[in-house]
Amino acid sequence: MPVGTADVWGEAGVAMARVNPAAGARPALLAEALVAQLPGHRVRVNRPELAEALIAGGGQEVKRRLLMAWDLAGERAPGQLPAGYTLAPLLSEPSRYARLYSRAYPPGHPDHDPAQAVTAAATDTIAGYLTGEAVGPFDPVASSELRDEEGNVVGAAIVNVVGLPLYQGPWLTELLVDPAHQRRGLGGALVTEVAN
Repeated sequence: MPVGTADVWGEAGVAMARVNPAAGARPALLAEALVAQLPGHRVRVNRPELAEALIAGGGQEVKRRLLMAWDLAGERAPGQLPAGYTLAPLLSEPSRYARLYSRAYPPGHPDHDPAQAVTAAATDTIAGYLTGEAVGPFDPVASSELRDEEGNVVGAAIVNVVGLPLYQGPWLTELLVDPAHQRRGLGGALVTEVAN
């Protein structure tokens, strides 16, 4: 029985791999196959049990994503946008956000994926969120885009509704701010807008 596949590439001199487990693959067997077939690779996984199996097999954890929850009961102050920025509803146009998606995760960022630097791949990723195929149904009411004074899209918050037991409810799938506009409170304003 196959345990899965891996997409492999090089990034800044580091051998990288993203794991695509086969349905029903046992984490210990998949970890064993990865260690044997991809020695020295930095492996990206999205299943905690596989990450634990890799660590148990001698792997080293480089980054772990966190699950954060915000109790939405009660009132919150509206987000404070700096002068020249406006919030607007996120449009169902994946190509509109592809460049922003690529720029938000530049080389060196922990979430950088070289494949997403290609506009077509970034468009496909965003399309998966907006169609609900990648995470769960898209929530257009909670999702927003952020525009600068020239009307350019410089930020976005994409929200999906997830039905998995651990992650039920609205999910902030992507929070994107163009690096040229970061450190101005724009990400916080987007998060507050989503929560309201």
